[in-house]
Amino acid sequence: MRIPLTYALAAAGLAATLGGCGNMMASQYSEPYALLDAEHRMTMKGVQPALVVSVDGKSVAGQRKHTIKPGTHQVEVSISGLSAGNNKTITLDAQPCIHYFLGGKLAANGEWTASVVTTETIGECKK
Repeated sequence: MRIPLTYALAAAGLAATLGGCGNMMASQYSEPYALLDAEHRMTMKGVQPALVVSVDGKSVAGQRKHTIKPGTHQVEVSISGLSAGNNKTITLDAQPCIHYFLGGKLAANGEWTASVVTTETIGECKK
C-alpha cells in the first residue's frame, strides 16, 4: 500500500515538531532548576496564595508553576480578590532543586506582605 506524499510530508513535519518539543523539555530539566508556586495548602493561618505575575519583568500570568534557573530573581506576585495595583515584588535567591511556595498575609490595616511560606526539595532534580 502506497502512502500519499502529502501524508508522508505531514507525518515527517509532525515528527520533527514533536522531536523539537522533546529536546526543549529535556533541556529545561536537564540542568538544576527551581519552581515557584502559589501556596495552596493553607498550612499557615491567614496566609493567602500569592500568584506569580512576572519573574524578572517577564509576564508569566496564567501559569500555575514556574520553572526558573537558580540565582537571584525579582518575583512579582498578587493575591486574588485584592484590587488591581496591589502587586508586591520580592527578591528571591532561588537555590537549585527547591520548590518555593509563595503566599501573602493581610494586615489589619489592609496592607499585605508577600513571602516564601515554605519550601520542598524537588526529588527528581539533579544538582
